[in-house]
Amino acid sequence: MNGTLRAALAVGTLSAALLAGCSSRPNTAAATNTAIAVPATGCHAQLAAWKASGGLDDLQGVMVSEETVGQDLTLLDSAASSGGSLTSAEASLRTDSAAFLAAARKADGHLPPACDKTLKTAANSALTGWSAANTDAANALLAADQGDSAGVAKQADAGSAHEQDAAGQYRKTMAELKAKRIA
Repeated sequence: MNGTLRAALAVGTLSAALLAGCSSRPNTAAATNTAIAVPATGCHAQLAAWKASGGLDDLQGVMVSEETVGQDLTLLDSAASSGGSLTSAEASLRTDSAAFLAAARKADGHLPPACDKTLKTAANSALTGWSAANTDAANALLAADQGDSAGVAKQADAGSAHEQDAAGQYRKTMAELKAKRIA
């Protein structure tokens, strides 16, 4: 066996060993001259592995968390516009906003694989929209602290618009996954 072929086999064996950790379903068809199972490394397999490892659950966790922030923001807006006490609404919004940030960090570190640019872009856009809505909630808290009920209402409207945009991107993400028979 010449040196080039030996090097190619060594690289192939090393690549197969390294890729084994990247897929949840190894390809059971063995190569003719080796006993190493070659993992399924196509985009579909990568997407399935991302979902199986909790990537989709992480994204859904962000969505649920931001919906809770949106509900809190609506309550804060109602309390501010009616002149009621903001204490409870502010406390809930602060707590749920912190939970959102933790969920968003987790999902941001576990995005869909780059092999599917449409899916990855949609997931990133959803996270960006949800993050903007959370920023709007933080700005509403600042307005509430200053007694600016019009500012709270403005931020609540902006948060709602960002949340709707993000939900559209999330639906696009789910449609992509369903079309690929992943979801």
